[in-house]
Amino acid sequence: MELTVEQLFDYLTGTLSPADRQAVEAALARSSNARAMLERLATTRSTVQADAAWSVPATALEHALALGTRIERRREPSFFERLSAAAKAIVADLTFDSRLEGALVGLRGGSGFALAYQAGEIEIDLECGTDDDETFAILGQLTVVGTRAFPQLEVYADRDSTEPVTRTAIDATGMFRLAVRPGTYLFRFVAADGGTPVDVRGIDIP
Repeated sequence: MELTVEQLFDYLTGTLSPADRQAVEAALARSSNARAMLERLATTRSTVQADAAWSVPATALEHALALGTRIERRREPSFFERLSAAAKAIVADLTFDSRLEGALVGLRGGSGFALAYQAGEIEIDLECGTDDDETFAILGQLTVVGTRAFPQLEVYADRDSTEPVTRTAIDATGMFRLAVRPGTYLFRFVAADGGTPVDVRGIDIP
């Protein structure tokens, strides 16, 4: 049994049925990774509950947990293996915005804000700070499932643009830095193997 964040959260809050609770406990006994995930989730939950005024959405807790560890996944054909020979643009979903998740605001300090996007099996975390009145300085991290490496990011103003607004290197840990004006962008991740790049559109930098 592969445990999800939702199952672990329900286990912590005591909302599982007796049979489901027994199944989760059996899975925890077999998996050290699952036990570590549970411990991180419990720590996050107890921290935000210290202030009774905070109302923490489950998505905020899930993102906080994901920053420390990634859920074990069964090996399936990777997202990149399922891409056709032509580049495809994937719409990114905003999964976290620290300006809306009151419980996590200020964890890193400063006047900036954090965003997280997911597109298929790609996760993009962005920490945004104002560089000047018109530009955001961004520290980002790319997380992908699979073994493909993406050493470069190109940022386009829209899908039909032929020249990037900016480009930047991505290090071995997935970290990158860039500076852009507010707008909606397409992020193109350039593959190290020279294969099809992965385009992710709908990245909003407010």
